[in-house]
Amino acid sequence: MSAPFSAWRRPPASPKKGWALALTVAIAAPGLVWAFALYFNYGLASHACYPATAPRPNLPPAWRELPTVLTVFNVVCLAIGLCALAFATFDRRRATHASSAPTSSGERRQLASVTSSLATAGIVLALILCFALFVNGLSLWLISRCALA
Repeated sequence: MSAPFSAWRRPPASPKKGWALALTVAIAAPGLVWAFALYFNYGLASHACYPATAPRPNLPPAWRELPTVLTVFNVVCLAIGLCALAFATFDRRRATHASSAPTSSGERRQLASVTSSLATAGIVLALILCFALFVNGLSLWLISRCALA
């Protein structure tokens, strides 16, 4: 009766325990950070220009440091994007080494192939996030406060 349940006792196919978590962070972080960055940046930056027919001439004293706050926020988001890029790069390297090992089983090679593909997607997502945050941060400094309103 224990034969059908022997598959449950097999060790996991992944050689390292942190692969799944690191890969999840590498894939999910860029999208979440980009959504939050859009919400935060555009929400705060457009506050001075609302309503468009009568933009506020002067911001309250606490809002004078708004460009600095937005720059710091973009730098933090960029750091998260670079961490996601590093996680994806390391996972892709590990998967490539695991699939090219001569002692790898077919199941392990297949898992390494899938991991490598997902890590490559994480690299692409992180690079797109970093580029978008760079352009967004640059536009905050180049475009005047209500030029687009």
